[in-house]
Amino acid sequence: MGSLKPGDLVIPDRVIDAAGEPHAIAPAHHRVAVAGAGAAVCTGSLVTTREIVATPEAKAALFAASGAVAADMESAVLVARAAAAGCPALVVRAVSDSARQSLPPELTRLVTPEGRLRLARTLAMTVTRPATLQGALELRRRTHQALRAVARVLAALIG
Repeated sequence: MGSLKPGDLVIPDRVIDAAGEPHAIAPAHHRVAVAGAGAAVCTGSLVTTREIVATPEAKAALFAASGAVAADMESAVLVARAAAAGCPALVVRAVSDSARQSLPPELTRLVTPEGRLRLARTLAMTVTRPATLQGALELRRRTHQALRAVARVLAALIG
């Protein structure tokens, strides 16, 4: 998790769930995705966490414990459900915050565990702490950069 920067692609060859259990990615699909990415791609393990990994220290500790190249909060559930349904799985992610970047706590509290925006908290924060708006807009920019990278790979795979 150390050298990736916002927008870098991660196409893991396995996903580790929050309990530490590994889930395999379909090797043939993985090879095709990596070959078709058309850019530098980071492979290796992706670890799924139950909570946002917001600080450089927490990211370093997670890397030391898991060896994963990146973290998210969704992929293990999707890969496990695909396996239970007898379907192959592929994960294509892109980095929105580097290992050296912190996510401000006030921003992480604006999202529910399901990934939904807490609108009332968001509105209150913009009024009571307008300086955090700049950090929120920067995170939005990095997230859009990451989503564009993923969209390019998916378009190449589909089209």
